[in-house]
Amino acid sequence: MQIVDLPTDKYMTSDCHSASCLASPLQPYLCYVPGDLQHELAYLKAHIFPYLDSLCQARGTSFRPVDIQRTQNDDNEDSRRSHNLQPHQAGSTLYHQQLKISLDLINSSSSFLCLLGQHYGCFLAEGVSFSLGQPEGELSFLSELEQNLHGAVRGGYPWVMEEKHRACSLVELEITQAAFMGGPKRCFFYFKDCTPGGEGDSQTALFQVDLSGSREYERQRLWDLKSRIINTCLPVRFFRNLQELEELVRKDWEGLIDHVHQVPAQRSISGYQDSVEVWLHQSHIQALCHAFVPSTQTTEVLELLNTFVFPVTQKTKFEPHSDDSGVPLMSNTDKVEPEKSILLLSGERGCGKSSLAAWWLQNFRKRKPRVPVIPYFCGTSTPSKDIRSMLRQCTAELRNVFYGDLPEWADALEERVEPRPLLAEVQAFTAAAQLGPCVLLLDRLDLLIDTLGLSLQEVKELRWLPVALPSSCKLIVTTTTTDLTYKSLSSRSDVQVFIWPGVSEPGVQHSILQRHLALPYKELPTSLLHRIMSKKLCRLPVFLAILGSELRTCGMQREEEEENELIEEYMEVDSVSELWVKVIRRWVKDYSRPAEDSTFSSMRPETNTIAPRPVSSSPALELRGWVWDVLCLIHVSRSGLTEDEVLALLEDLGHCGPLRIQALEWARIRSAFGPWVQEKPNGLLCFSHQSISQTMELLLLGVVDQRNCRSYFHHSLAEFFQRPSKELGGWLRKLEELPWHLAQTGSFKELRRVLTHPEALGFLSSSVRQHPHLRLDLIRHWTLLSRKGYDPISSLQTLLELNVPPMREEDTFITETQTYTGRGLPETGIVGKLALFFFDILLCLDKNKEAENILLQTAHQQVSLPNRSVRWGKVARRIRWSPTELRG
Repeated sequence: MQIVDLPTDKYMTSDCHSASCLASPLQPYLCYVPGDLQHELAYLKAHIFPYLDSLCQARGTSFRPVDIQRTQNDDNEDSRRSHNLQPHQAGSTLYHQQLKISLDLINSSSSFLCLLGQHYGCFLAEGVSFSLGQPEGELSFLSELEQNLHGAVRGGYPWVMEEKHRACSLVELEITQAAFMGGPKRCFFYFKDCTPGGEGDSQTALFQVDLSGSREYERQRLWDLKSRIINTCLPVRFFRNLQELEELVRKDWEGLIDHVHQVPAQRSISGYQDSVEVWLHQSHIQALCHAFVPSTQTTEVLELLNTFVFPVTQKTKFEPHSDDSGVPLMSNTDKVEPEKSILLLSGERGCGKSSLAAWWLQNFRKRKPRVPVIPYFCGTSTPSKDIRSMLRQCTAELRNVFYGDLPEWADALEERVEPRPLLAEVQAFTAAAQLGPCVLLLDRLDLLIDTLGLSLQEVKELRWLPVALPSSCKLIVTTTTTDLTYKSLSSRSDVQVFIWPGVSEPGVQHSILQRHLALPYKELPTSLLHRIMSKKLCRLPVFLAILGSELRTCGMQREEEEENELIEEYMEVDSVSELWVKVIRRWVKDYSRPAEDSTFSSMRPETNTIAPRPVSSSPALELRGWVWDVLCLIHVSRSGLTEDEVLALLEDLGHCGPLRIQALEWARIRSAFGPWVQEKPNGLLCFSHQSISQTMELLLLGVVDQRNCRSYFHHSLAEFFQRPSKELGGWLRKLEELPWHLAQTGSFKELRRVLTHPEALGFLSSSVRQHPHLRLDLIRHWTLLSRKGYDPISSLQTLLELNVPPMREEDTFITETQTYTGRGLPETGIVGKLALFFFDILLCLDKNKEAENILLQTAHQQVSLPNRSVRWGKVARRIRWSPTELRG
């Protein structure tokens, strides 16, 4: 038996396998007394937070403090009426839920940033009391603070009405939840030192003048709160001016960022920087493991997986003491006869296959650190659904395991033809799998899409998978039983099939429900639990997770009797998709303000630079409003949208002026979405489970109102991403989204203009290693345009024939003049690089002769030019060699 000794340090210290460098967004809850320290807050938001965000961006993540009070100063009576929010509406208005929303957000955040100055905030006077059980109608006679307390109790935080807490200010209740009652959080407190002699003397004098009566009592409460925080040994900093505050905040949060998110090593994988993609997979694994609930059933499956990979562990030399706990790695190996090379773990969508695979992966890596396990989770990003990306990344990871970090390739090799023929990708993958013992984990193969060279059906038929895997390689695959990939795999003789039925143990089902309810003080009635557990769908963890997250929030918008009726309605469904329909309709009904149709439609812009939008010809449907728009925009987008992009798009859709979405509204809907709308490390919001995406697709297909159909949102997104790239954060976001939406709306002329924009081509030609999926997209789009009668050869050749000074991006939209006059084409050296770039593109479009002609023509033109750049010599050598390689 072959023994392969793998150096542990080369594999386990890789930047993509360290738990400390998982790039989840850093989103501290920002706590402060409204109206206090406004100058300091403005300084933090304008100078310190952008700096910290830049540090996180360099680590593949972001720094986005959660501030639900940022628009509170504009919260007057007129704005409330324009939002259809009456100041004393019965206990369910937006502002009466502020405490509940803030406590939810603190629970979901891993960090907390608090600024305290001279003010304590609003609080109930001692002796004021009201009954928690009084009817909803009587709540309208309570003050807004009292209604906030009542809402928090209804929302699962009864402790706020305990004797020692009920007279606290909202800020103290937030601090109590973050620092004293919640789970472990990274809390930082910054106290303004207003003693005489500091910068705050004038403010201190004003404060001391008003220290009579109630203000003296407020001062004492604030003093007690600060003393309580200090006595618990939490990190407390004192500052006197903005400079000191800046130094303290920078030092604290730089240290936290360095501890949580390491700077990514600039490691090349097959000539590409795939660190971000690998981070997405690792972040996804961590999220799956966090929601996993072990059981007797899962232990049996873990034993099955360990038994399956046991032959690989025997071929790899490892430390004998690593198997000291957990599930045994060997269990009745005689059960697997003959030995299979592929294990298919299948089941219904939402039965917990991915979580089970991620849990096994995490535990296996801990016990067998020397056994290479390469995970790949389809759907973590748009490129991850392409089989080419999967083959390339697995190949690169395997090479890195067995060869270590390869030396940086020269520029001449980094920018060679990409993508290679699919057969070459498969051969490279097979060769890498033969390098030594390894385990590959491919999750959610049912999410694969078509790729260059293979249709969707051919991908699902696994035409890309080698007929026989190397004996030293074990492949674990998960997919749904209803997908074609299941049929294709189960028909192979080298595949061992295991159908995961879901969870059947009532105790485990209850644990899953409680974990997603995430409110330790909210007890569910026994009768309700029995009814839930009696449902057949309880075997699916996703069903229990949806119910749990709904039980956490749905009671805030209705009385207890109505809440029970809603839960009964949820439990009458026969499928997860049917449950999602009801949940989405509740979100739209509860959180979308009921604006009049005429006003709402008149505010939506109708001007269009792409193509006429569909005109509404049917009555308004139930699914309308800003919450429905948010869900549709996220679903229709290609790779997700940032929070800023969503809010800007909502304004484009008419939710502007008095209908603008407030910070508290956005915080409430994010809390209601729970784990189903997740924020990726790069800040993009997307659906976390395929079941909600499928339901949104069905709902959009059933929409008759053309104002709410899929085509309408594609048009809206296409218009939005036609803005200058500087407004969108660069060409990367623009090229990820804009061409896709133009293709979906049939705007082929505009698509051609985008693909021939000089700056776009300059970005594409210089970012092959960083964003290889963009080149795949470019080839897809040019293939489509070729079928529509647009000639890529003449379009690209026209750009090369023109050589003028570089363009400044002053345009609002892409125009004919910029595209076809050649504005923006750079110096001769980069013209040569563009020629090589076009050469690669034309080769992928099966236009070999035209590709060769472009290179020869460019070489002839550039040689005759005076004052050629120094770099032109290197480019010229590559141009001369490329046609020779093509003929060879």
